[in-house]
Amino acid sequence: MLDVVEYRVRGERVRAKYYLMEYLYDSYDNDPVLEHRPTRWLSFVEAATEVRHPETSYLLSLAEREYARLAGGSPTS
Repeated sequence: MLDVVEYRVRGERVRAKYYLMEYLYDSYDNDPVLEHRPTRWLSFVEAATEVRHPETSYLLSLAEREYARLAGGSPTS
C-alpha cells in the first residue's frame, strides 16, 4: 500500500487506499465494451505532466520511489 488519501467529491468525504501493483494483463483487453475510459501507459515523468490534482502528483511520486526501491535501482523516467 502506498498511502491513504482523503478528499471531497460534491461535498462528500472520500477515503481511498492506493497500492503499487505490477501490470500483468487487463481483463478488459479482450472486451473493450466493459471499460469506457481510455487507457494510456506513461512513464512516471510523463504521467506527472498530465495530472491535475495535487493528490495524484503526490501518489505518483510515492509510486516512483517505491518502484525504484523494489527494483533495487534509481527511479525510472
